[in-house]
Amino acid sequence: MGLNAAEARRAGRGRKPRAGSCVSGFTLIELIAVIVIMGVLAAVIVPRHMSLGSLLPARVAELRAHLRSMQLRALKGSSSAWGMGANATHFWAFNGTDPNLSSARISLPGESSTAVDMVAKQMTVTPFTIYFDRYGVPYDASGALAAPAGLTITAGGQSQTLVITPVTGYIP
Repeated sequence: MGLNAAEARRAGRGRKPRAGSCVSGFTLIELIAVIVIMGVLAAVIVPRHMSLGSLLPARVAELRAHLRSMQLRALKGSSSAWGMGANATHFWAFNGTDPNLSSARISLPGESSTAVDMVAKQMTVTPFTIYFDRYGVPYDASGALAAPAGLTITAGGQSQTLVITPVTGYIP
C-alpha cells in the first residue's frame, strides 16, 4: 500500500540516520545552555571592570555637591562666610574666615565627621580653600576669584578638574 504525502512525512520523523550519513549541528538544548553560561559570565565579569571607571565621576560629583552645599548655606542670608578646605589627606567644611579653626568646622551632608578622609575614599584633591559670601560669590585666600579656580581630583587612576566660576560660583 502506498502512503500519501502527509503520512510519508510523519513516517520519516522518527528514523535513525542511515549508516554512512553524517548528521552535524547542535541541539537546541546545547545552544540554550551555552547562551545561559555566557550570560552568567558576562553578568559577573563586566560589572567588575565597569566599576573601576566609575570611581572618579562619583568623587567629582560628591565634591561638587559639597561645594554647592556650602554656597547654599552662605546664600541663606548668613553674615559670615561658609567654605571648604582641603589638604593632602582630608577635606572639610567650615563657617567663618579661618578654615583651620577646628571649632569652625562642620560636618558635610552625608559625612559622619568634620574632616573627610580622602584615603578612605580612594581619592586625592589639590589642596584648596574656597569661601562663599552671603551672595554666593567665591573667594580664595587672596580675595574674590579673578579667574576660574580649578580643583584637580584623582580617583581610580584618572584625574578630572572641577572648575569654580568667578563672580557666580557656578560649578559645572
